[in-house]
Amino acid sequence: MRPRIILGVAVAVILAGTIGFAQKQGRVVESTYSESWTGLFTSCYDDKGILLFDVMEHYEMTWRDMTRYDQNGKIAQVVRTVRFPEDVLWNSETEKSLTGGPGLRNEVRFIYNNGVLVSITSSGPVIRFNVPGYGPVFIETGHAVYDGNHLPVSNSGHNDYRDWDPAALEAVCNAVK
Repeated sequence: MRPRIILGVAVAVILAGTIGFAQKQGRVVESTYSESWTGLFTSCYDDKGILLFDVMEHYEMTWRDMTRYDQNGKIAQVVRTVRFPEDVLWNSETEKSLTGGPGLRNEVRFIYNNGVLVSITSSGPVIRFNVPGYGPVFIETGHAVYDGNHLPVSNSGHNDYRDWDPAALEAVCNAVK
């Protein structure tokens, strides 16, 4: 009988501690979204600078937000997991295409102080296109940190598109030529 009482008291103490911790952290709300976008990815030029064609992009994106509020009900942090189930680049003239992915995702953390956005951190590969004869071209990889105004603080990783790597963009143009 005595071990049961000790076990009961231990469980009660553990639960009380967990409840107290959860109350200090605030509530967490989960939400999901999706979007699709179609538009200009880049333009391709010949060696004389004459426009040959535009490379268009269409993507489907889904994301899950876990929003944590502080004890005052203000947003403290949002953790966003982003997935790209579909991403396609194509030549605006010939419609020759290149498919991105598959199955890439990244995580974005929005940090707030007293309900005001102070930093954004993005980690992981966003989109990858495997370009025949060249290899992978990445939109964003690694780890990027932005301030509350969306201005870059640091950015590490291989970023062909964001850093406008001319060889990678030329490879994309050649792949859909």
